Amino acid sequence: MGPSASPAHFVAQLFSRETAALLRASTVARTTRDPEGVHQARVASRRLRAEINLLADVLDPRWCAHLERELAHFGRLLGRCRDLDVVTAHLGTVARGDPALDTSVITHLRARRDALGPRLNAALASHRYRTLLSRLVDGSLSPSLGTVPADWPTPLVTRWRTRWDTVAAALESPPTSEQLHALRIATKRARYASEVLDALVGGLQPVLDRASAAQDHLGLLHDQTVTSALVADWYRSPAAARGVDPGDAIESWARALRMDPPHPHRWLDPLNEALVLVEERRRDLERGPEPTRG
Repeated sequence: MGPSASPAHFVAQLFSRETAALLRASTVARTTRDPEGVHQARVASRRLRAEINLLADVLDPRWCAHLERELAHFGRLLGRCRDLDVVTAHLGTVARGDPALDTSVITHLRARRDALGPRLNAALASHRYRTLLSRLVDGSLSPSLGTVPADWPTPLVTRWRTRWDTVAAALESPPTSEQLHALRIATKRARYASEVLDALVGGLQPVLDRASAAQDHLGLLHDQTVTSALVADWYRSPAAARGVDPGDAIESWARALRMDPPHPHRWLDPLNEALVLVEERRRDLERGPEPTRG
């Protein structure tokens, strides 16, 4: 779009893209059992929240707060469904390679996911969700803007840079599972913010590539942590399968699920490279375009 785009046109273009993606994906999630529908609906809702948050200085505050609250509400339900889709698929793959594993945990988690299905379908067919979609479509056609400053891209750049400051701060922490989860979230938010800024000023594809590479591995680590926790919770619960020793079952699954992570530099290096590129791009933006020579 370029920095000369009007704020209304810029917001409308962003919203139309992600709103269309949300409409398509939520229809798939509601009418089929294809897990990709839930996944893509969750991604679109997260991107919309990132766009709203980054453009807070441009959008009408009340309109902005309402959309963010509603997207978060539906995003939580989509997230619970998505986590169970990922975990049951992963456990099923591992169990097929090791017939000695007790599969009662898979049956249990699939039942939990099945129980969430009607709730998800009802939520996506509800008046509340239709109202959200209607407001997003309205925002795609005629965004509700606040008092827009003349230099409206400047606070957007500042907010974008703050997202990457959060990534830098998270990188300084020792890599416990909780800190890696915080780093994953910070990286995802910074990447979404970079997608928004790239649509305005360009030049951020190398940053996006490096952030995506690191995020892929952080996502695998997160999935591993969530899967292990759900397995342990099941075997320690009163409802767990009788005749199965909980300690043995947990240990067997822990061995089967164990993933040897690559050396840290293989997935931290892309993030460090992204931070360097962000700093270079920020300086370019502050300098502004080169003067035209006659």
